[in-house]
Amino acid sequence: MPAIFHIADAEDWSAAQTAGEYRMSTRGRTLVDVGFIHCSHRHQVERVANAAYRSAAPLVLLTIDPHLVGAEIREESAGGVETFPHVYGPLPVGAVVTVARFAPAAGGLFVPPTSWLTPKLDVRPSPIEGLGLFAREPIDAGEPVAVMGGETMTDEQFARFLAGAERWSAAAIDEDLNLVQDLDDPLARGNHSCDPNLWMADELTLVARRDVGADQEATIDYALMTVDDAWSMACRCGSAECRGVVTGRDWRRADLQARYRGHFSPFIGRRIAAGG
Repeated sequence: MPAIFHIADAEDWSAAQTAGEYRMSTRGRTLVDVGFIHCSHRHQVERVANAAYRSAAPLVLLTIDPHLVGAEIREESAGGVETFPHVYGPLPVGAVVTVARFAPAAGGLFVPPTSWLTPKLDVRPSPIEGLGLFAREPIDAGEPVAVMGGETMTDEQFARFLAGAERWSAAAIDEDLNLVQDLDDPLARGNHSCDPNLWMADELTLVARRDVGADQEATIDYALMTVDDAWSMACRCGSAECRGVVTGRDWRRADLQARYRGHFSPFIGRRIAAGG
């Protein structure tokens, strides 16, 4: 098993170093309370942090060598198709091979520096546009397929960036907060479709909207993460739902709000709930 990870309160980790073992399960709950210590695979870390640790005290990220843990480690579901590693016993301090300060990016979200893609996807020529992401093997509905990473920018910073950019890959992830990816980022090859097979699970995570068969292109509707009224592009997705032109105002469409309810980027969901 490769390394697993745990987000810890810095004070709890300091106390564990004195005691020789770590006994916290998750934020504010102990191993005794829960029965195991919650851990994550690397691509799950920021999602866990955004769900549970946004307002937490100073944090550290523990990198754990499973072979040094001693206690049983089980891969278990948190209620969906995805599994997380759970440590059924105290964590020896010696099993922690690195400790790094762990803090949110500007805007308060935890954002990885580069995107993660499931190994079930690879890059191939796309009939939609240029290169796209295609399934090597079947992907189940609800399965996480990507976590967006990159550099966060305010709207003002993003406007300055665009003034000097010929090409870019970006998404809006909160009010006045944009995520800009390098052009060689693994997710930069993702194409739009007006009938996508992916949608948003949170600000950063793309999951399968329906089962994706082997060799199908994995696509997302840019309306789920775009709110720039001035932006538009021609669409050649070829689906029966094709809008012809995709715009930064499409999230306001009643048909799309109904189709994607609960799976827009959360800040867009809040706009819709407020009557946007």
